[in-house]
Amino acid sequence: SMEGVDDATVDETTAMMQRQVTHLVQLVDDLLDVSRIVTGKISLRKEPIEISQVIRAAAEEVQPVLDARGHELMVSMPQKTIVVDADVVRLTQVLTNLLTNAAKYTPTPSQIWLTVERDDGHVVIHVRDPGVGISAELLPDVFNLFVQADTSLARSEGGLGIGLTLTKRLVELHGGTIRAASEGANRGSEFTVSLPTSTHAAAARHEHGGQEAARTKRRVLVVDDNVDAAITVASLLKAWGHDVHIVYNGPAAIDAARTYRPEIVLLDIGLPGMSGYEVARTLRSDPLHQGVLITALTGYGQAEDRARSHAAGFDYHLTKPPDMNVLEKLVKSPESFVAG
Repeated sequence: SMEGVDDATVDETTAMMQRQVTHLVQLVDDLLDVSRIVTGKISLRKEPIEISQVIRAAAEEVQPVLDARGHELMVSMPQKTIVVDADVVRLTQVLTNLLTNAAKYTPTPSQIWLTVERDDGHVVIHVRDPGVGISAELLPDVFNLFVQADTSLARSEGGLGIGLTLTKRLVELHGGTIRAASEGANRGSEFTVSLPTSTHAAAARHEHGGQEAARTKRRVLVVDDNVDAAITVASLLKAWGHDVHIVYNGPAAIDAARTYRPEIVLLDIGLPGMSGYEVARTLRSDPLHQGVLITALTGYGQAEDRARSHAAGFDYHLTKPPDMNVLEKLVKSPESFVAG
């Protein structure tokens, strides 16, 4: 029992438990991912995509980690479009993992470099940091499961060292290679990913589809008081090429709807203070938001919850965690979407 303990201590302890739970969930997710990949139970949804789209999505996702440590990301890439056949979510995950590691294992505020170059039917991506580096004896094993540099910094960051195993498998599933280089402890490290570029037919098809993709870029407002859930959904939407704005409560959602003018609102129902139902009713009562599509994205999935959300003016009702295919279809072409 926490009776007699002051509020600050309770808050601090709760925050610590929350962090540890989040961390555990991440580890379990990583382990499940590794086991799916190792047992061949993962299938990539490949399509021709521009590498710049993946770089942008990964850079956005890792920005909070960079900011927290005072790092600056320096991106250098060719002007010309480079198209690869890839699963956009998984390839974004590869780069996010590498950039997150670079940020975590660089103890003082520094520049981290992400360089993209074209090389004879391949695109080569380098992620370089001036951080703790990798010792010569660890270098050959750095992609093996559960290997982690034994430095106090690495230990304080936690983690089982699963990230690089997962990253390597995902790169290989894309027909690519990854290698690590370091001049030794405290001399920084560089990870190089090489991927085959898309064949001409796919690239030509992509250019035609590129205009179509430009037309289907949506403005999406994500409203959820669970920060992790909001960021996860927003990252997916950004990886699919949409424009996203996140808010964490009802009043902020109403303000954002007026200034950001979203086409689609993904709205959690169980918000503190002002519920999602009230937000939906408020938006529906304002002629400014006449054409906006409002979708419930919520843990409440019972028939009465659906009836209530329908009555409050929601167009669709998705339960968490949303099926990625369903969410992608809904956002891409809401006019032809049929709820499952």
